[in-house]
Amino acid sequence: MNCCLFRLLTSGVEQVVTRCDCNSHTYCVDILPRAPKSAGLLSHGSEYTYREFGRCLLQAVLSNGGVPPIGVAYDAATAHVSINRAFLGLASASELQDAEFFDQCKVKKIKLKCFSFGCLFFQDGTVYIRCYV
Repeated sequence: MNCCLFRLLTSGVEQVVTRCDCNSHTYCVDILPRAPKSAGLLSHGSEYTYREFGRCLLQAVLSNGGVPPIGVAYDAATAHVSINRAFLGLASASELQDAEFFDQCKVKKIKLKCFSFGCLFFQDGTVYIRCYV
């Protein structure tokens, strides 16, 4: 097996779904392969990860009778910059339109002095909770 291909397959971003009340059922629903910088290959950027994340969230909404997930968790990897901007309410309306699920969300700014963040609301008014892991 090609060394670069092997490295590409051993590094990735996984998207999983689980119940919020227990961890007994956790399902991997998507894997995005990542190439390490040393491999010299182009990897998917944060915009691709953002669109793929939105696609998975929309599938969760459709599978759950139109009810969105309660929250999301992700780390501070550079691949998650666009996702982080959306959940912090820093993404513009045009940025939200770039991905499924997020195109059905609205940002409401929090009116606090010197606080530029906002809340992300899904179409039905559900506010999103995010956390770093």
